[in-house]
Parts: sequence; structure tokens; C-alpha cells
Amino acid sequence: MRAGAARDLVEKEQTLRGLLRAQAEYQLNLSMSGKDSAELTDVADQIARLRSDYQTVQAQLREQNPRLFSFEQFAPVDLERIQKELQDGDTILLEYALGDDHSYLWAVTSNSSDVYILPARKEIEDAAREFNKVITARQRIDGQGDYESNVKAADNLYLEKASNLSRILLGTVAEKLGNRRLVVV
Repeated sequence: MRAGAARDLVEKEQTLRGLLRAQAEYQLNLSMSGKDSAELTDVADQIARLRSDYQTVQAQLREQNPRLFSFEQFAPVDLERIQKELQDGDTILLEYALGDDHSYLWAVTSNSSDVYILPARKEIEDAAREFNKVITARQRIDGQGDYESNVKAADNLYLEKASNLSRILLGTVAEKLGNRRLVVV
């Protein structure tokens, strides 16, 4: 899609996007640690400058290649609007962000929002792969061993692997779930 756009602008846009993501994560870590509010203010200022630079680069890219941004652009939704959409009280929004050192879970209901720290991306992805291997055992005929014994072994591991993945992804927020409908991002 970025064909026809100047290579240096595309690289600058990608760099700025990465810097914005890193600064936002740093800001979140600072706010959760209860550190100096002056540092939080500095980080917020840096994010505002990066966002401005990013928007400038996007405008330049749009000017060079109008097709690049021809798809509908979605504006971020703020917490207040999300909570208004969840007014039924029976729904909880769970948004996950995986990181190299640790990951995050945001849990939002109509009247609360909480952030939980989860294990690193690798631990979550490994648990998901193990669970996927167990639940797809019946679909695999790979010539490695006896099909029936592979399926039986997978069936025996199902509860363990499902419980492990559930504990990682939902354990910290389990008390808030109840019988609510889950919206997962």
C-alpha cells in the first residue's frame, strides 16, 4: 500500500509509530509505579510532540500518495465512550497488549477500569501454542506416531493446558468476570 510513497517518509512514519508505542508503554509503567509526576509530565509532552510529528508525516504521505489513506480511518475511542457502550452491566471489555518483558490486560466495565500486569509475550504465546496443539490433535495426521495414541495423549493434557492458558489470560481478572459477556481485544 505504501508503493509510490517516498521511502524516507515511510521509514520515518514507522520509526515515529514505534517511538509513540514505546513512550506510551513507558508512561503506563511510570503511572503504575507512582513515580515523580514531573517525569510523567515530561513523558506526556514527549508523546504530544511525537504525535504531532507523526501527524505531519502522515499528511506528507497522504499528499504524495492519496490512495494510502483512502480506507476509512478510525479515531481512538476514549474510556468514557467505551463505558457508555457497556451500560448493560453484563459486559466486560478485556484488552490485551503483549510485551517482551511483561504484558497488560485492561478490564473495562460500565463503572470501572483496571489494569493488570501479565507475563511476557513469550510465556503467553507458548501457553497458547501448547493449548492449540492439544485442541487440534484430532486434525493432525502427520505420520509421527500412532494417531489414536496422539489424540488420547492430547485429551489427557487438555484440562492442564486449558487451565494454564486461562490462568495466564484471565486469572488476574477472574473475580470481575462472573457471568458477564466478554468482549476481547
